[in-house]
Amino acid sequence: MARKHNPYSPRRKAPPQRKPQPQPRAQLTPSPGLERQIRRRFFGLWFRVGIIFFGVSIATTFGLNALKLSRSARVIAPYAIAFGIALPMASQMDRHFRRLRATSADLLKQRNYADARVMLEPFHRFGNMTFDRDGEAHYLLTRALIGLGEMERAEEMAAWVQRYRKNYPFAEKAALALASAPKPRALVAPDDGGEEPDTTDES
Repeated sequence: MARKHNPYSPRRKAPPQRKPQPQPRAQLTPSPGLERQIRRRFFGLWFRVGIIFFGVSIATTFGLNALKLSRSARVIAPYAIAFGIALPMASQMDRHFRRLRATSADLLKQRNYADARVMLEPFHRFGNMTFDRDGEAHYLLTRALIGLGEMERAEEMAAWVQRYRKNYPFAEKAALALASAPKPRALVAPDDGGEEPDTTDES
């Protein structure tokens, strides 16, 4: 049986509609001093690595001469020491790059494309590409460049991911981000006399 409507029953209130939050304004210029800060941090890391290896090489040279080791042990010992030092230093560099990548992802959510680009550019420098093992950093860099309107550079980054990290999902994501990017408006070709055609209806 159909339930009868009771006119005295309290009416149910409609759930309040959430107002869509406005998107943050896109930031197209980097924060002052950010590029210098990133360069100084990388210089400090690589300088520390060089100083450690230089000091260890000198200490190893004099130490091995003082120790009575066999000829084969003297050949193997420097490589073993260098590997023992390089492993923790590489781990420290990897943590630094992971922090940059996580911070850049947050900046892209805030549409801060300029700062995200500054933090992601070091991933595409010689010696640093190995820290982007799955191509996520280059995918994020592609998105940042699209937000800045630098489509040619964005195409280069997407092509890099598709070529060198093609077995990871970020290669496809970079291609999709490039395909869904807003296309620049086509310029209207002027007609004879350099004037645009009149499309007004005179009727």
